[in-house]
Amino acid sequence: MNPRSSVSTPTSGTMRADPPSREEMLARFAGLLHRRLVVLYRSELEAIRDDLYDDLGNAEQAYAALRAGDDLHPYTPEAEYLWRNAQGADPWRHHDLAVLLHARAYDLEAADDPDAERYWREALEKWAEVVTDDAFWNRLTAHLDTVRGQPVDREMVAAVRARLPRELLGVHAALIEAYRSTAPERARVHARLLKKAPFDAEVVAALRHGSVADVVDGVHKAVQAGMYADTIERLRTMLAIDDDHPELIRWLLHTIRVWNEQLAQAGNWAAIGRNLATADQAAEPLGGKAPAGAGPLRAELARLQYWRGLTGVRDVNDKLRVAPSPTVRRELQKAADGAVAAFERALRFDPNLVVAPFYADLPQLQAHAYFFCGFLELLGGHSATGPSARGRHCRKAAQHLRKATERNGDEVMVWLHLSDALLGPDEVSEQDMSEAGRAIARAEALIGTSPTQMQAQLRKQLGAVKQQLAYRQLMAGDTGVLSELFKVAGQAGR
Repeated sequence: MNPRSSVSTPTSGTMRADPPSREEMLARFAGLLHRRLVVLYRSELEAIRDDLYDDLGNAEQAYAALRAGDDLHPYTPEAEYLWRNAQGADPWRHHDLAVLLHARAYDLEAADDPDAERYWREALEKWAEVVTDDAFWNRLTAHLDTVRGQPVDREMVAAVRARLPRELLGVHAALIEAYRSTAPERARVHARLLKKAPFDAEVVAALRHGSVADVVDGVHKAVQAGMYADTIERLRTMLAIDDDHPELIRWLLHTIRVWNEQLAQAGNWAAIGRNLATADQAAEPLGGKAPAGAGPLRAELARLQYWRGLTGVRDVNDKLRVAPSPTVRRELQKAADGAVAAFERALRFDPNLVVAPFYADLPQLQAHAYFFCGFLELLGGHSATGPSARGRHCRKAAQHLRKATERNGDEVMVWLHLSDALLGPDEVSEQDMSEAGRAIARAEALIGTSPTQMQAQLRKQLGAVKQQLAYRQLMAGDTGVLSELFKVAGQAGR
């Protein structure tokens, strides 16, 4: 008897005279691979394979290797070898090898054998070849027409083809959920297989969502109830299984961000620092990038960078209350540069962040970060031992201080330090002197708006940079500035 001419069911051992229904065919070719435990998959798969092999077959030697008497086995080493090394153009090879590898993966999974991952991966790769092979589906349709003795429902075949990737991947989503509490290492294997599956990205994303839906669906309500620590711990447990899952990361960052907003109002910056360390660890697998189209995740990444910049500015401000040593200055320079970079990343992730209620002060914070960068570079220039190093520090300081004025042009100290940076190098261009003159004029206009107790000190600093500009202009051949020098010198004498 030709094994391709009839359909048998191993659970009953009887022959079926009538063709299977549309629903049976749909379930059969999709594999019934949806949310069940592995022990249940095995019996389903044996029934499916018996029907598929009787209907579709493959190279006769490999097919015979699956037979032991009247029994059809879903896998044998001999059949695997023959199909892996098959020569020629057997039209069913990829399909039959996919089924065989999947059967082997089930066996190894049930035995807790680490080699199961390799078989799962290879099976998915073979199924992907089947799904995208138009010739296979045309051949399958024609074969079913012959077996049934009448045309098969083309829409049914198309539905099987469309549904197959979801059914195959549904196995892994189900196993992630089954294993995550009792066997997280095994759950990690299936999370890895799922996210690297060679199927349409939207299908993979949908199944990845399904594997964590029961967790993320309750996060918003838990955060509203103030259950921050418990929610973070639960999400971290899930991220230990699938470390770059965009929804898990998004909701963990959301939870931390809402908590930080509460903590900031209470002044608990130590707790905020601990939360940010957790958030940084969670976001690290993204490599500073957000998946395309992940709008909510991008928004949370933007807010994380805001908090990174804010804590950096606060740290630098606190430590600059005393004159820093060269070593401390370099550490603070790094921290200030980090704050600048964090704010810039925040705006790249979400250009509209400044309109969010809690984050409208971003431009002012950026101005502070740039000011600290410029001020620390200026300190480096003042302590530099050679003209080249001094000039390099001053030019960097000027770049940062210009950006500070662009974010907030109403800070007297920024304009005073900008003029100092422009006039600091040994060689100063006419353009630099002109810009320094405008900075001095802007600072002088703003001194009157400063707190009264600071105005005397600010005027003293203003006089110093005015004198510095006048000397530079005199050295450039402008003798008309002599009166300004005498005037500044007289003011200093009083």
